[in-house]
Amino acid sequence: MKSIQFTRLTKTICLTAILSLYFVTGTQAAGKIDRVPSEPAVNGMATAEYLDQQIQLHEWLMSELPDGTMDVPIRAPLTKKDRHAIKNDNTLQPRPRRVGIVKQVGRTIKIWRDRPVSKAPARRSEGVIRGTDDGGFVWAVALESEGASAFRVHLSNVSLADSADVYFFNLDGQAHGPYRGSDEFWTNTLIGSQGIVLVRQFGPPPTRIRSMSLSVTSVGNMGEQFVTGAQATLCEYNHPCIENAEGYEGQPVSDLQAATAYIEWVQGRWVYSCSGGLIADSDSQSQIPYFLTAHHCLKSNSTARNLELFWNYTTSNGSCEGPIGPMTSGATVKATGSRGDFTLLQLNEPPPAQSVFMGWNSTDISTATDMGLHRVHHPAGAPQSYTTHVVNPDFVACGSLPIGQFIYSVDTLGSTEGGSSGSLVTNDAGEVVGQLYGGCGTNFDECLSYDWRTVDGALSHYFDQVSGFLAASCDPLPEICTDGMDNDCDADVDCNDADCSGDSACESACEPKNAACDDASDCCSGICKRNGRCR
Repeated sequence: MKSIQFTRLTKTICLTAILSLYFVTGTQAAGKIDRVPSEPAVNGMATAEYLDQQIQLHEWLMSELPDGTMDVPIRAPLTKKDRHAIKNDNTLQPRPRRVGIVKQVGRTIKIWRDRPVSKAPARRSEGVIRGTDDGGFVWAVALESEGASAFRVHLSNVSLADSADVYFFNLDGQAHGPYRGSDEFWTNTLIGSQGIVLVRQFGPPPTRIRSMSLSVTSVGNMGEQFVTGAQATLCEYNHPCIENAEGYEGQPVSDLQAATAYIEWVQGRWVYSCSGGLIADSDSQSQIPYFLTAHHCLKSNSTARNLELFWNYTTSNGSCEGPIGPMTSGATVKATGSRGDFTLLQLNEPPPAQSVFMGWNSTDISTATDMGLHRVHHPAGAPQSYTTHVVNPDFVACGSLPIGQFIYSVDTLGSTEGGSSGSLVTNDAGEVVGQLYGGCGTNFDECLSYDWRTVDGALSHYFDQVSGFLAASCDPLPEICTDGMDNDCDADVDCNDADCSGDSACESACEPKNAACDDASDCCSGICKRNGRCR
């Protein structure tokens, strides 16, 4: 007898879509919200604007780059052993897709000491420094990760003047920054194996600053997934049943394309990837950037804070070598749980213009036989793919995945793979009813599903844990700066709300963490660090 296999890789068949025989009709009773519609994003940057800013930033950084920076790079190669470790992940299922490995560098660099800087480029602590016309300086160091298809850098112990900014870019047109306000962070990812960390001090350094330094702690090297070419379905590293989402139009697939992001993050020794999507809340007076993915993908703020989200990653806005469109960074975990395998995030930045926050329906559909389901996702890190399913509860539940807590379905078009985990699944009306856990069954074949089922965490099961965010109602009133409440429904509370910037209750006699300081008495912590910032 065949043993039950567990995996997050969803196995499917390439058949024509089956018409849905069931349609959910949600209700909204007094004091109870169980469904909301989709809504377009009202903030964020348009793709064309994002790309234009990239061009302008890159041109400026190249004009600032000191001569000779690329001559002696810091090297952190991706070895054959590393590539093998990335591909051969033997940790227990379910798990996010492993796409990279963290390589330790451990270089602490003294960028500048209290002395004039010549306008002639000079080698300085691994990099090159030169003075600028405004009395400041620019310092840069090259990094090279031979064998990597993409990489990002972990900087720590960043001790700079408030008038200094950090940037990360390459010679091929990608540029990120400025990075400010933190003494430890991961940069964004660059496609390719070369990059440059550049520090620009604008104007003369403050007299209280005696030195500036930072540590290049490690690099996150991505493997070979981005370097293979495209084929008729999607990418050559995908299974043949994978369907390119750009080949489909209409609803709900069009809204799902505008809601879905490919996500990557660093956790411990590895770089991981999954999928996920924007989800609407019930308050029409505000738009909080909530994002739904899987618990087995990420579950803690320590990883969510270095999260990267790649938007509009399609074959026309990127390639099998990676995305080129808008990206945002960072998030906080609002709710998460293994029962239903969900994580609800609040993003640090708004998604791009023309994104869509998907509506949702908290009705239990786990026993709604033949109900049509839809998803857009990033299989194996590829551009957007489209898959359809029909609910099929007539299947022995797999292990700890009971029906009701999870939704079982048969795939009717397309397939999902590692990297698809966390992708939103909707009904025919485009209402989110859950997100991808993976699959289970007795036959391990990517394109046959007669004894294999896709498994999604059911929104109806964990709804009570997210309803305080998604179904909270708000009647906007003037912000009160001392009551601990978001009175004006803009997601900012008390002194964190811009409306309270002039309120006496928000004036402090001491400076908060990371604010500029001259001595300990300036800081609320009572400690002014050597870099002139409050602890």
